[in-house]
Amino acid sequence: MIASKRIMPKSVHRNFAKRFIRETFRLNSSELAKLDFVVRIRRNLTNDTVIEARTALLQLMFAAK
Repeated sequence: MIASKRIMPKSVHRNFAKRFIRETFRLNSSELAKLDFVVRIRRNLTNDTVIEARTALLQLMFAAK
């Protein structure tokens, strides 16, 4: 996971994004292929965009199957 200071200046937001990605992966790991994923955050992740981000992340993970 890559959450840079330039994209998310506050550590609270970076840590939230990392927890969000880990949790999404943990909940769906049994359905995913045994692959390694590299996730780089390009936009600030807020409470308003969490649903969009989860949908996009799952689409990318399942497209890798």
